[in-house]
Amino acid sequence: LPQHFSKDLHLSLQHSNTLSDSGFIVMASPVTSLEVDSTFLSYLFFPAHDSSGRLICTIPARMAGMARASRPFSGSGRNLQSDLFDDLFGISEYETRYYGNVSFMRCPKIMLESLTTPILMVPYLAEEKVKSLGLSFDEPAGLYEMMVGEFKSLSGADAPYVVTNYGMEPGTGKNQLYFQLNYKKMIYNDRVAICRQTAREFFYRVLAFYYSERTIQGSYLSWDHVWMHAAIGSWFEEWLPPEDLNFKPTGLSGNELELFDGLVAGGRRPGRNMRLHGYAEAPLIKYLVTHYRESVLNRIYADIAGEKHPAEALRNSMADPPRVWGPDFIRRYISGELYGIPNQTFLNGVSQSFQIRSSRDTLTSWSDNYPDISAKLYRIDLEYAGVPAGAQLQFAVSTSATQKENAQVMLFGINQGKLEYWTQGDTVNVAKIKDLTQAGYDILAVVNYSKLEAPYYRTDGITLDVRLFQPAAFTTARFKARMGGVRTYSDGSTWDAGVSYVNDYWHAGIYADNVFQAGWNITTTNPTFEGRLVVRLDANSSPIKLTYFEFHETTRSGDRENLDIISKQNLAIPGQVPYYSEGTRIFRIEGAQVCAALASLSNHYEDTWGGWDLTSFSCDDQSYVEIILQ
Repeated sequence: LPQHFSKDLHLSLQHSNTLSDSGFIVMASPVTSLEVDSTFLSYLFFPAHDSSGRLICTIPARMAGMARASRPFSGSGRNLQSDLFDDLFGISEYETRYYGNVSFMRCPKIMLESLTTPILMVPYLAEEKVKSLGLSFDEPAGLYEMMVGEFKSLSGADAPYVVTNYGMEPGTGKNQLYFQLNYKKMIYNDRVAICRQTAREFFYRVLAFYYSERTIQGSYLSWDHVWMHAAIGSWFEEWLPPEDLNFKPTGLSGNELELFDGLVAGGRRPGRNMRLHGYAEAPLIKYLVTHYRESVLNRIYADIAGEKHPAEALRNSMADPPRVWGPDFIRRYISGELYGIPNQTFLNGVSQSFQIRSSRDTLTSWSDNYPDISAKLYRIDLEYAGVPAGAQLQFAVSTSATQKENAQVMLFGINQGKLEYWTQGDTVNVAKIKDLTQAGYDILAVVNYSKLEAPYYRTDGITLDVRLFQPAAFTTARFKARMGGVRTYSDGSTWDAGVSYVNDYWHAGIYADNVFQAGWNITTTNPTFEGRLVVRLDANSSPIKLTYFEFHETTRSGDRENLDIISKQNLAIPGQVPYYSEGTRIFRIEGAQVCAALASLSNHYEDTWGGWDLTSFSCDDQSYVEIILQ
């Protein structure tokens, strides 16, 4: 057959048998299956009449381009002409049905009865949804056409699929599009599943191929584009009636954990298919349209039309960066808010586990490579009944400094197979481990990575450290400090005296909510001392860090001196553990860092003869602030 023809072609084939009913000539065309990455033969049925022992049919001009492929298929061992015409045969039952003026189906009658009329409504319903979303696409001048037929694999293997084609507007040069439906489901009359799959394929093909703003036609089938269109089509299945409270996209079943392997990179893993990977990402599309409205789809398609990569289009569709919506999506997905995935599915997807069964089980660490928008699941089993009261578990993730804000760990409690969301962050602590152990809890730790940068499949190393520890219970503290400075006296003279507070007094206090506070009023000495010390810690860090302090003291002995030292907020001074006491922490700032850490320093003295004030302060290599908690 010619590659293109503008007029109908008439074909006649001689036969030797007597027709008992209607006759057909069936043309087989090689079709590449995008579902399973293999090639099949698709059969097109042309009604034929008998004329003196010859079957005669008409091949309409609008079928141009479908009759042959551009080259023979590898492995066939035959030429292209043989591939097309070795399997011609006729069948006796054939029927065409219409649904309004929107679409029609042409297929063997037995298949049509299996599908029934509802599938014919699918293109109409899908087209209406496309319009309701405000998406711009070029509608074909004619009808959407679906042809369903039997076929076989070119390799000789069984092919349990039905090939369906949506015909395109004649004369436009647009390619024919094919997809496969599961023939076994048709045998079992799973009409709803067939209708949903049809809706999925039709919906994304219309948008991907007909979107009127596209500058490059056909690129949507490339490996780095098709996953996005497949994900949106998979999400669309839910819009097809009947309403199902337990609905889950057909392409998501059995692949619920695949989206954790990376937004784009997951589809490139060995044995994976980018289209099927896209089907499994329907939960992400559902999250986006639920929390950022359906207009995100308009923005995604507009960016793709402007030759943006689909991952970039996805990122641009929201005002929030991925580090905001990425963890939120993971939390809601695991919590069952998106398609109600059973908790056990995620528990079955755990990659590593850590059992706390004795006093020796206090530390573990897992390192792995994470592509963009990905996650890994870890489990911690609390099985040690003798865990000390007050013990805590710390979870801390670490990665490169440039990607630190994109890495988090998310914690869920596991109780009788049910998941309870607890908290998330780059470092988080879980208290009351003994109580949780006695209550039968275990812990699911989900490390999620929210980077979304080209080329989208590159990985970064992330480490999760898990540590069982007994938190500090500080009861006393000592404060010392030395800084340079200028005193200005009441008579106007000055002196470089500075501040030197080197008392060895220990002050009893209370430690609660990561803050140590001590107050004192010593009247049995001369001079007397009245003051307070506040030390704020970041107990979630390792080692524990001092983030803020303030020291105030007034001494009296006829005269009076006030000393007030207040630090800046959000310091990060690590606590050192001395050799003599595991429960002691020494926080020391030295040299120029002392002045850099201070928000204010006030030193005032007064007596009957006058007094002085510290009017400026400075730091040198002898300056320090030392706070010891124990």
